[in-house]
Amino acid sequence: IAWLTEQALRQFLDVVEAVNPNENWRYRRRFWEAMHANGVIREAWVVLDSVGVGEARRRFGRNTRIGQFQAGGGVQAGHAVLLLRIGRGVCAEWSFSGQCRFWLDAEHPGAPKLYQGTYDAEFLRTGRRYAPVVEIRHSSHNGPNAWQHKAARQIAAMTGERLSERDYML
Repeated sequence: IAWLTEQALRQFLDVVEAVNPNENWRYRRRFWEAMHANGVIREAWVVLDSVGVGEARRRFGRNTRIGQFQAGGGVQAGHAVLLLRIGRGVCAEWSFSGQCRFWLDAEHPGAPKLYQGTYDAEFLRTGRRYAPVVEIRHSSHNGPNAWQHKAARQIAAMTGERLSERDYML
């Protein structure tokens, strides 16, 4: 399953960078690749809109397994979510100016589930039946209040794994 996790992570980062070129992606790529390299991410699944699906299929083939937002789901063109299984919990990492959301119990009936074919974007934003415990904005990439430090602290609380900031910071 480790190679599937790596593939999903690469798909998310590559596709989002292609449909939304942005200098901020290098910070997210470094962070999530470091988390994967250190064994923190147990599973990963990508959810894309129609623009992202087209790009993913162009890059990785027509049989690429990915989730899609429901039609008319109220997402921007190119929007994507990376669902991550971390410890007993789950994380939804949104593209663009979205947030990184953490739920402590992936088995809770209201938690986002990996490997579904379609997703309700509003559910992934709000967790209507089971609200996320932490929501982190990607507003600062450097300094003591950088989002990476907040996410790393949440991940440590969920897994007991504490990474050095040298591992995940640029």
